[in-house]
Amino acid sequence: MKRTDPLGNELGTFGVSYADLNVSGAWRFSNIFTVGAGLQGLYGSIDTFFTVGFAGNIGASAHIPIEGFEGLTAGLAASNIGYQAKPFQAEHDPMPVEFAAGLGYQPNPALNLALDVHKPLDNRFQFRAGIEGWVGDMIVLRAGYNTLGSDLKSGGGSDILAGISTGLGIRYEGYQLDYCFIPMIELGMAHRLSLTLTL
Repeated sequence: MKRTDPLGNELGTFGVSYADLNVSGAWRFSNIFTVGAGLQGLYGSIDTFFTVGFAGNIGASAHIPIEGFEGLTAGLAASNIGYQAKPFQAEHDPMPVEFAAGLGYQPNPALNLALDVHKPLDNRFQFRAGIEGWVGDMIVLRAGYNTLGSDLKSGGGSDILAGISTGLGIRYEGYQLDYCFIPMIELGMAHRLSLTLTL
């Protein structure tokens, strides 16, 4: 990212990076109801500053038995409940606690549709929608939209991309590698990679 002084003069560039180590598990109590929980180790750096934190997530989902919509699921979650062990500077920042509710629909094993509403403690309501389709057993394609992307609009022609994300994943045995591309308009383009191991 560009480094500038208070007058807007460019002073080179600096980097931003984040890492999230997540260990999670789920328990199915019946064919309808499932509860999950996870622990996170968090790291972030901006220029020469860095932070370390720890957090937990909890959620539950239930299949909704509606005839003709057998793949319909509802869920609730609370995430990022934790503590910033090492602040960026002198003062500790509050964790980005967030509550969410959503609906998912899987009309067949190769297609997933999702609609979520999120409420961070320090921000307005956000709405998200996504679609995921499997090509065979190894490759998955994804696309989504997040209303939070409206904050990135700058009045230019690229604003049409604000809030849109695309991605793909590759699965082999118990391993899955996922990639996501997120246009951030004037801030540049974000790329996210994640590796999942299923035991």
